[in-house]
Amino acid sequence: MSKNREERLSIAQRQERGFVSRGVPSLNELNDSVPVYRKVGANVVQYIRVGNQIYQSTMNPLGS
Repeated sequence: MSKNREERLSIAQRQERGFVSRGVPSLNELNDSVPVYRKVGANVVQYIRVGNQIYQSTMNPLGS
């Protein structure tokens, strides 16, 4: 079943576009439970804030 124009626009507008900024974010830059991606040195790191604590996860390129 095909979607009408309004349904397609609604889906497209809800999709968030992720992008990678540079540097380590501060606590004030992060929203609770919203992941942020940053380039730190040669690594891409995902940061997420939960309450007043920041968690990080370093990502590795494929084939490494």
